[in-house]
Formats: sequence, structure tokens, C-alpha cells
Amino acid sequence: MNPISKSSLLDMLRERLQESESLEWEFKAAKGNLPNSLWETVSAFANTNGGWIVLGVSEGNDKFVVEGVTRPKHLIQEFHNLARNSNKINRDIFSPDSIRVIPLEDSTASIIVIRVLEASRKMRPVYISGNAYKGTFVRRNEGDYSCTEEEVNRMMREASEDSPDAKILKEYSWDDLDLPTFRLYRRLYDAIRKGDPFTSYEDDDFLRAIGGYRIDRSTHEEGITVAGVLMFGKPAAIRDWRTRHLIDYRSVAGSEKDEHRWLDRVVWEGNLLGAFYQIYPKLVANLPVPFRLAGEVRIDESDVHVSLREALINLLIHTDYAESQASLIIQSPQGFLFRNPGVSRVPESDLLHGNRSDLRNPELVKMFHLIGLAEEAGTGLPKIAATWRDLGFQVPLVVNDRERYEFTLDLSAIHLLPNNDRSWLRSIGKGRHWSVAEQLALVTARREGSVNNLTLRQLTGQHPTDVTRDLGNLRDSGFLELKGSGRAAHYELGPATRGEMPVTPDSGYGAIAKLMWRELEEIAEPVRLQPRSSRVLLDSIILELCARTPLSRPEIAKLTQRRPYYVTEVVRGLVASGQLAYLYAEQPTHPSQRYIAVNFKTTD
Repeated sequence: MNPISKSSLLDMLRERLQESESLEWEFKAAKGNLPNSLWETVSAFANTNGGWIVLGVSEGNDKFVVEGVTRPKHLIQEFHNLARNSNKINRDIFSPDSIRVIPLEDSTASIIVIRVLEASRKMRPVYISGNAYKGTFVRRNEGDYSCTEEEVNRMMREASEDSPDAKILKEYSWDDLDLPTFRLYRRLYDAIRKGDPFTSYEDDDFLRAIGGYRIDRSTHEEGITVAGVLMFGKPAAIRDWRTRHLIDYRSVAGSEKDEHRWLDRVVWEGNLLGAFYQIYPKLVANLPVPFRLAGEVRIDESDVHVSLREALINLLIHTDYAESQASLIIQSPQGFLFRNPGVSRVPESDLLHGNRSDLRNPELVKMFHLIGLAEEAGTGLPKIAATWRDLGFQVPLVVNDRERYEFTLDLSAIHLLPNNDRSWLRSIGKGRHWSVAEQLALVTARREGSVNNLTLRQLTGQHPTDVTRDLGNLRDSGFLELKGSGRAAHYELGPATRGEMPVTPDSGYGAIAKLMWRELEEIAEPVRLQPRSSRVLLDSIILELCARTPLSRPEIAKLTQRRPYYVTEVVRGLVASGQLAYLYAEQPTHPSQRYIAVNFKTTD
């Protein structure tokens, strides 16, 4: 058995798999057979955010014991056979590329790595043993937890192809609708869509045209829809369908955490159009109103007005109204918070950029869009994020909380970088030109003690790949240090922010000055210009480079024009033979680790 630190094993696996995503890892011993708990973890990963399962490794307190498996082909065949067995798992969610075998150094054994992708909402729940209510699991706090009946029913409801707001409520009639609200909607529609054929329709036909009334051709059922009741219904009619219906607006004097000490409050139990006209004026009451003309029409909404309108509409149209929780809007001096039951169906990485959409209530979206209160599907949040960035505010914070089954949009009214933060960045950068993402990463780590991939994505609206690159650059140059692994991985301020390592402006690679880098490029030229040079020559060039100055593996790969995983193998061999040593000898997996040559004489 081979004990190894958790961070060392994770680093090795990431390098071998070329994996940069912050997915969870689960390690299981598998001496002769697949472990019994394997399928619970498969279900949990598939129903949450995905992850990696490593077979052949047992987990201790702060160490892994790498035992390996001696018959990997046998276990892989057994795994695929069971993955296709509906009595074991209800869906085969794997492909041939989902499993990889990694041979262990100095051993005849190997470890097996299984990638479990997050299942789409239409594929959930992924469950085992033929019973959805006993065999559905989710991932929480690095453990697998059995789902409650309510959670399973929620997954099944979300997986349905039928739009919940298009459901016909046969027992409802025009008597359940608030006619003044309906008349208001028609006036708004007529004003914005002059000449549209719908403006001449009778009320029954108009309600059907906008999705408030429907005829099911297959069952011949007809009646007012859930969307019709939610948009125009009387409070009693809405409560008869939704036992607890509450949209709660609060204005507080302190922070949004003081939500129970409010200055103004609206407790709304009526229809959604009424909710908008009760709450929106309060959100924008203290905003300056611009005066500008579009043709002959006065435009009296600023970009902030539009963003707040979009945020409120986003809450009203994306709430899961099958849930009993209240929707909450909190206005404070720090900004605006919007929270509603129901998680987003769009991945978090795509919420603030791009135009992907997967609407829970498409009829409600259409109704608000027809009167000019909602953008086209999928454009609302990206537009809000862009506006907030352009105004110099912190990029909206989005929390898609699957465990609580709620979605939160937090619009901070605090400007991005105060003068003291800018001064601090200048002091540690010494002329370096920071990107916006780098500034936010460093300032967040300074203010909060750490920053992680998800937080920086939310602050910048960048794609996960770009954020991973920016955090990696700051780590490699010593400004950040990586702590933890998996979902607990985060970055803290590194030695370069404390003056513990030299930093030069625009040096390109870490702490290496331009002149030194040119010298290193000359040394590495024989192998850089020969892609198929001998291993002996490559070894000698790397040793000479590291005799000049400590170098990281990315720097060695750049200088020699060799693939990173190949450089990793070469460097490991040189360390094992004693020809290279760690710069941080006490911490082999130090995020800013570099290598120095041992007893190597340069040609100077």
C-alpha cells in the first residue's frame, strides 16, 4: 500500500486527466469487486453537479492509501454491464470515454477513474435499485444523501415536457379573474401593439390568444390556465390553487440581513400583474428620472430602471409556483436582493452571459413580453449583468441553491473598486497591468480572505475556462495560493502580495525578468527547435535552466515547447533521481512550487 497526501494525489489526477473543473471527487477501495456504495455515488453526482469517482484508493483523515486494482478490465466490464441493467440504475448515463485506467508507478496495479456527468433536468431523477423514492441520491457536503419524497416529486415535475403554467384548471371560470386587472392588461397591450389583430378580439378569444385559456385537442378539455389565474386571478382563487401565495417586498435601513427591521413593506397575495405595479414603483422611487425622447415619445427609464424592472419580472416569471415558499424582494442601501422558490434550469456558468433559456413558465413569459415588461427569453440576466458592470457596480451575484431549491439574484449598489483597493493593487503590482478579473480576484481574496472559481465567475460574468485561466496565472505568479480541493478549493493571497518574492512588470512568466527570460530561451533553444530531441538532451537542458533560476513546470514547458503532462513526467524523474529539488521542500504540492538543480555546474 502506498500512502499519499490528498493534495498530491489530486494534483496527479488533474495532470493526467487534464482536468481543471472544480468538480467533486469520491475515492473508494475496490480490491476485487465494485464497491456496494458505488451506485449511490453515481446517482448523487448525476442528480447534483457531476463528479469523479476513483476506484482503488481508500480515504483516511488527511491521507489516501493507494491500493490500486489488479484486474481493471474485469471491473470496467462489470461496471458497464451493471450500468445497462435497469434493476441497478434506471439510466445508462455513461459512454466508453467515461472511464479511464491510470497505471500506478512502480506497480502492476492501476486505478480506475469514472467521470459522472450532471444529468439534465429531463433525465432526472437518476436512481438505483428500481425504486425512485428509495434509490434517488444527491450530493451534499462531500457525502451522498437519500432524497425525500418531496425532492423526488420535484425532480419528476421539473423533468416533465409539459409547461406547468399551461395546465388547464377545469374548475375555474371568469368569476375567478379580477376584471380590473384584465382590463389594465388589455389597455397596455393595445397601447404597445397598435394595429395588432388581437386588439379587436373579444375577451374570451383574447385570453386564449395570450395563453390564459386553452383547449387540449387530445382530451377536449378546456378552461383557464394556471398562467391565466396567476396573471389575472383574484387572491382567493390563487390561494385555492396555491395554498400559500406570497410575494414579500421589504425596504430596510441597514443591510439586507436586517430583513425583519423594515421601513416599508408590501405583503402581496394577489395576481402577478398587480404585484409588479405595487412593487416596481417602490424599487425605483428614489432613482433620478432621465428626460430623453425617442421620436415623439418620452423615455423616462434609466438603465438602472430597466435592470430593476427586469429583475422583478425575472422573479415573477421563473418562480416555481408549485412550491409553498414566499418570493422575497429586499431593498437596502447596499443594493437589491430578489429570491424566489425554484432553481434556474440554465447552468450557472451560462446565466450571466449568452442567451440560453429553459423556461419554467413560458406562458407567463409571453404574457409579460406582449406588454413590453419582459425581454425576449434568455436575455434578461445577461442584460442586467452588462448594465451593472458598465455602471461600475459589482457584477450581480447569482446563487442557484439546489439544496434549498431557491434562486437568488443580488444586485449590489456598491461600486467595484474603492480608491484604497486601487492603491493596494498598484503597490503590489509595481507597474503590472491587471485585467478586470485579476483585480476582482485579488481584491475579493483580500476583503473576504479567499476567492474561488464560482465567486469570480459571478463577479465577472466570464466563462469558467477564462476564470480558471486567470486564477491559474495569479497562482503561478505567486499572487494567489491554492488551498483545499474539489468543491472546497479556494485561493488565498500569495507571497507576492506580501513582498516575499520578486515581481517584475510585464515579465510574462511569474517572477522572471525579461532579460533573464531571454537568456533562458537561448539555453532551451536546442530542444525548442527540435520537437523530437532525445530524452538525455531534454534532461540536461532542464537541469541547466533550473540551475540558472527556480522554474515552475509551466515555465519549463513554455521554454522547451513540450506538452505539460510530458514535462511533469520528466521533472518527476529528475526529482526522483535527486538531480532536481523542490524550492518549497516542506510542501511538495505548494501552488507556487518551482524546481532547482542540485549540484549542476553551468557552462559560465
